[in-house]
Amino acid sequence: MPDRYPSVDVLYAQLRRLRLGGLLEQAATARKVVYETEKRPASRPEDIWALSTRGGREIGLATDFTRNNRRLTGHDPFSHALRISDFYTALVLADSHEAFEFRSWHGENESRFRSDVYYGGKFVRYTISPDGVFRLGSGAREREYYLEVERGTVPAKRRDAVGSSWLRRVLGYQDLWRKNRENPFTVTVVTETDSQLEALRETTIDADPKKRGNGIFYFTSFERWSLEQPEPFWSERIWTTASGERRRLFD
Repeated sequence: MPDRYPSVDVLYAQLRRLRLGGLLEQAATARKVVYETEKRPASRPEDIWALSTRGGREIGLATDFTRNNRRLTGHDPFSHALRISDFYTALVLADSHEAFEFRSWHGENESRFRSDVYYGGKFVRYTISPDGVFRLGSGAREREYYLEVERGTVPAKRRDAVGSSWLRRVLGYQDLWRKNRENPFTVTVVTETDSQLEALRETTIDADPKKRGNGIFYFTSFERWSLEQPEPFWSERIWTTASGERRRLFD
């Protein structure tokens, strides 16, 4: 907002005033920071600052910041990004071992796809935003993949179509698959544990009684591979389809 903050000095002065007034929230601990001279260890996840609703009013931004700040408070905001980084690193390692060619990558929120989903008793226009879009290949063979890193923060189902849920994502990807059958893709789903994997897999199976589009989902968990032992990521059948078949990432 150049009109509101014409220079960095003006921005810093405004932030200092908000902080001294206790109008910035330290999101990871959900507590107000009052003293400017408060000493804290450097580079901690806790040092993420969020503007409180009262602070927004103070500088003339009539917006409710409570919902977004609660999201920051509810979980470690870095863990999701780190898991995406782990996955990307595994792809690079697989390429270096010549398991396949890692040909392209688009990161989180760089790609968006529209789908029409019948959910909660009505049709809803839904935007799919994968955690990553990448292409793997070998010679003339090539396939596109969409990455979903699930850490247990998204419920399997919801009664309404407003909130995010894994079921809504499944329906969205299935709609995208039906509209783009000439450009096949695979949705790679990585969970923290095998129990989380099974819960999402069962929801995927139940999404469509005719099981249309279920084959595009490949599930694995971080219990099956790690950067300390990355070889199973590309060499073993640690990927489970919705129907329970075991596959390699790029067969």
